[in-house]
Amino acid sequence: MNNQYTHIKALAIVSAFGLISSAAHAALTINENNIVNNEYTYSIVTAGTVGAEAVKINGVTVVSPTSPTNPLARMREDVLARPNADFRRDGNYFLVSPNSGTTAASITYKFDFTDAGYYINTVTFSDSLQTFNSNGTVRTEYSLTGVDGSWVTLKTINRATSSTGYSANPAISLSSLTSTIYYRVSFAAGESLTLGTQQQWGRTNMTTSAEAFKAAFTLTPSVPEPETWTLFAGIVSAGIILVRLIIVRRDKAQRMG
Repeated sequence: MNNQYTHIKALAIVSAFGLISSAAHAALTINENNIVNNEYTYSIVTAGTVGAEAVKINGVTVVSPTSPTNPLARMREDVLARPNADFRRDGNYFLVSPNSGTTAASITYKFDFTDAGYYINTVTFSDSLQTFNSNGTVRTEYSLTGVDGSWVTLKTINRATSSTGYSANPAISLSSLTSTIYYRVSFAAGESLTLGTQQQWGRTNMTTSAEAFKAAFTLTPSVPEPETWTLFAGIVSAGIILVRLIIVRRDKAQRMG
């Protein structure tokens, strides 16, 4: 019972730390120029060479402004928070795993299209989870608010040795006018255990060209596009002309009467 209480307390501390650190973290910035044909895609890929993994937005590689030759730096800058977890290279493999000796860890992305002027129609997250000789739990989930109690599970594994393989989760359709969504990977140790590199997210062989993670969005502009404004202006102008014509005809009829 005490071990269970300690585990729950550790998760609460990690969640609180994530919310606190998110305010100070740079996190991912999305602007209007990143949207192509009302779509946006963020992905982490390997390119067939160790150390050549990359972050891509709409298929175009983007680098860290502070460390252009280090892809891991860009990945760290893009997440909202990553308490007790990090992006790593392990031999020929790219992966995210908890820091050794911790009991709870996570990384959180915030995809916010508010400044870009778009609402989210659908989003599909593609990812993979893996454990090696460990009873820890790895889970991916999403939330519209990022607060405790609002997270919806996408994938989870908790067996000693297991892998989900890389695959797309079911598409998430948003009916409300929502511009923000959070994606989180969480790691939790089993009772009386600690975490380490045995629990992994996004494990990908860097000697192959493959995706380790992808978030694909379809979007709707939150404000009318220029063509729509032109149409509105035309309608208003036609209305003004019609009103003036009615007034002229009325005045003419009154003078003739």
